[in-house]
Amino acid sequence: MIKQSKVSINEFISPKTIIYITKKRSLKERVYQITYFFGRRLGSLHYFLRVTLWRIKIARLIGKIIPSFNNPPHIGELVRFLHFKDEIKGIEFHDVLDAGCGWGKYSFFLSELNPAVNIISVDISYLKVNKNKIEAQRRNMKNIGFIKKDLLNLNYDNKFDLIVCVDVIEHIKDDEKLIKVLYKALKPDGCIFIRTPRTNQFRFFSRFKDHKTEGHVREGYQPEELGSMMEKQGFTIKKIRKTPGVFGALAWELDLIVRENAYIYHLIYPLLYILSLMGMKFVGKTRFNGFFIIAEKTTT
Repeated sequence: MIKQSKVSINEFISPKTIIYITKKRSLKERVYQITYFFGRRLGSLHYFLRVTLWRIKIARLIGKIIPSFNNPPHIGELVRFLHFKDEIKGIEFHDVLDAGCGWGKYSFFLSELNPAVNIISVDISYLKVNKNKIEAQRRNMKNIGFIKKDLLNLNYDNKFDLIVCVDVIEHIKDDEKLIKVLYKALKPDGCIFIRTPRTNQFRFFSRFKDHKTEGHVREGYQPEELGSMMEKQGFTIKKIRKTPGVFGALAWELDLIVRENAYIYHLIYPLLYILSLMGMKFVGKTRFNGFFIIAEKTTT
């Protein structure tokens, strides 16, 4: 068997190639050289496409067994969701506002947790809202209403006994107005769960030292800073929990490094999951990259 030469696709036609085949030679030699040269390149192209197609077939096959294989869950989203599940256990609610619902993860979870609740989920993205409507219909979840709207234009008055606002406020330029709008929408004695990144985050790997998240108008907040803004609007702070800790932050960075390769990602995902759980339990006083606040609208 003739061993196939593996030539990069980027080298299919290079300046060196052009010089080589245009050098003064006999017609017979030139035809031979051109045929040989481009034959090798076409062979390499065929090899590249064949391997790529096999990878796609394998990925599709694994995707049927592991649905998340081709769209692996982001470890940061997992950490936030685990915290939310842990904290929501002690809160009673019937009318819920998911403010900045994104792809609807929290709305779908609350609907499954208690099919009797009424959920209004608002997001500014038409794409996300439309896709969430289709998913809710597929799951036969009739207690969720997805609405495309700017959160600053909401005009609810004492309507909800639970408001969920996860990683949204750092995207809003007029954050004080958002807090005012959410306070107005909350029923007396109602509860708000708000989560956001922290400013001056620490990093393990230098490549993430200047990492910026798309869509953020600010890096985040310090817990005392956001808590003070909420108290100014009338909220009573019930709990501030720092998260993720050192282990969770490490899992987040490793996630970003390996997630582009689904094969490697799923091999180390159990490790990332364990690190995330450790990040929930072990949080230092200063080494954390985010936090959430649980507050109430108390009556006077």
